[in-house]
Amino acid sequence: MEQWEVFHGTWRLKSGRVLGYPHYRFTIIGSESSDGNYLVTQNQPVHIVVRGAEWGIKLEMRIPSMVEFQTEPVRRIDSFNAALGCLVSNLDSSRLIGGTLYFGVQVTCFSEDPEIAVPPPELQFDFTIKGQG
Repeated sequence: MEQWEVFHGTWRLKSGRVLGYPHYRFTIIGSESSDGNYLVTQNQPVHIVVRGAEWGIKLEMRIPSMVEFQTEPVRRIDSFNAALGCLVSNLDSSRLIGGTLYFGVQVTCFSEDPEIAVPPPELQFDFTIKGQG
């Protein structure tokens, strides 16, 4: 999957920062039931759950003078969020050109894999004092 960010399993996706111009979307392929194009707007973030053994996502943009969307270069940062108890992958198409930061679209992906999820910190330990006797 050239120029696609590849994921495995079930992930919850949420679109983030985006400016009104140009137009942004993300496209998903290879999933069980979420394949398609998702237009990202400033006022309506996209929230979806994507499932599949292996699926891909790419971020795209189109300025009004363009007929088709073009794939944006993506910076992917994977981390483990202890507070949420899951892997988090941030996809961002913002870029620095000639000292100027051009904001793109951002999609945050939260792993729903129960094998790598941990309970929230308040549920990790049981400090109940057991009675004697």
